[in-house]
Amino acid sequence: MASIDSMEPSNGAIATRLVDSFKNVLEENYVEEGKRVRVYKDIAAEDIEPALNQIDWNGTAVEVAGRLASNLILKHALPTANHRTAIGMCQLYLRRVNPGFRCQRRRHSSRRPTSTIGWSGSTTISTSQSWKAIFRVAFRQATVLMCSKGV
Repeated sequence: MASIDSMEPSNGAIATRLVDSFKNVLEENYVEEGKRVRVYKDIAAEDIEPALNQIDWNGTAVEVAGRLASNLILKHALPTANHRTAIGMCQLYLRRVNPGFRCQRRRHSSRRPTSTIGWSGSTTISTSQSWKAIFRVAFRQATVLMCSKGV
């Protein structure tokens, strides 16, 4: 079984952040709901590196974040909370690209976000628009991968 320590250094650093994000998601869930998430299997460290190696790191930050989320979700390397952890990794990645990036925490806010992120050339993308774009890329990527595998 592969471990994070045996990964190439850049993948090991990302995998370490992934595991940290996973632990944070579990803790946040406990704080919000008052109960622990049941973990039904170990982290499949051997699936993390292939997921990272398949990512095309070229393109806009939104495109790369979408690919990152898609690959992490599809590999299902974590015992639970893969979607929530992938979102956490997207946030981490986008904050590395633009330290001012913040994800809206409110689920049903009628107010439009005022902060903007200018990653795609001259186009400025609002926070809510960037999340829509990320998930559009992630779902498109997931669909292409599933179709290529005959799923």
